[in-house]
Amino acid sequence: MTTPDTWLTRRQSGVPTSLAERMRRYFDRSASDALPDRLAHAGLDALEVALQRPDERASAIDLLAADALLTAAFEAAAEEGVAAVDRLAAATAPAAFAELLTEQP
Repeated sequence: MTTPDTWLTRRQSGVPTSLAERMRRYFDRSASDALPDRLAHAGLDALEVALQRPDERASAIDLLAADALLTAAFEAAAEEGVAAVDRLAAATAPAAFAELLTEQP
């Protein structure tokens, strides 16, 4: 059985070090048990941070991490099957993003 840490590390091959480190930071803070959920929560956390300072260039790395983590979440869900993809799609539906946007100043 592959651990979540090993799963993510394998997929970060060729990723710039700064992006891999930022992804890992968000991933390590996420407490979900299921790998797709953990990755999705980490991605949404990264997006929330990027949205807190949208006019700063420094937020670009958080936005890239959000994209990479959410993409990885769907990859992990696909490995588990259609039901996992459907569940993740429902959890990351546009309403989840709208909620993040409305929370911002």
